Amino acid sequence: MERRQHARRRCLTRLSGDDRLDRADPVRRDPQLRAAGSGKPGDLPRPRPGPPRPHRTGVAIRVPPGRPALNHRPWPAPAASRLPVLVASFLGSGFSRVAPGTFGTLAAMLPGIVLCRQPWMLCAAILLASAAGLWAIPRASGGADHGWIVIDEVAGIWITLLGIPRLHSLAWPPTLPSVLWFVAAFAMFRLLDITKPGPVGYMDRRHDAVGVMGDDIVAGLIGCLLLRLAGWVIL
Repeated sequence: MERRQHARRRCLTRLSGDDRLDRADPVRRDPQLRAAGSGKPGDLPRPRPGPPRPHRTGVAIRVPPGRPALNHRPWPAPAASRLPVLVASFLGSGFSRVAPGTFGTLAAMLPGIVLCRQPWMLCAAILLASAAGLWAIPRASGGADHGWIVIDEVAGIWITLLGIPRLHSLAWPPTLPSVLWFVAAFAMFRLLDITKPGPVGYMDRRHDAVGVMGDDIVAGLIGCLLLRLAGWVIL
């Protein structure tokens, strides 16, 4: 209603030659507003175009109907180097659609069993995996603990394997008792990694590469001690 009255008064002003209402019009009085708009009644200044929006980094993944979205792990940003991604995902094993943490742990079991024949080589591999994880995680995900990051599980399960009694004297190929110890190490580490008791949960609450690696390393240490205790009781 007010806009119609304003337009009618402006028409009467033009017919009468009186420009007092024109001087009272903020659009005509302000040169910047006059340059942005046409000055007609009801015409608002046109918004200026803003800076171009940056392109999003990353690949959107469409979840098929009927499949839980939790199993789909986002791929890292294309700007990330391939080497940190391969290291953090343990050569891509972390991109499994089903239980990536468990799958990554299984992928680390075979080289871990081979290295068990030389415990010093297994210790060196643990140090290498831990250092590689601390280097790769910030570069691959910015320190976030994505599901496809399984290098921490690799270091954790290898630490747990150190707790198997008489590790240096295991037969090759592994016999049934050795296989049972390997299964116990795997189950114990996964249980500690999932439940995250005490210090494991404390390290998990750190939102950085140290927290991502630390919770599995602590879980591996606890599993190693429990296996040592079980071996002392049984054997």
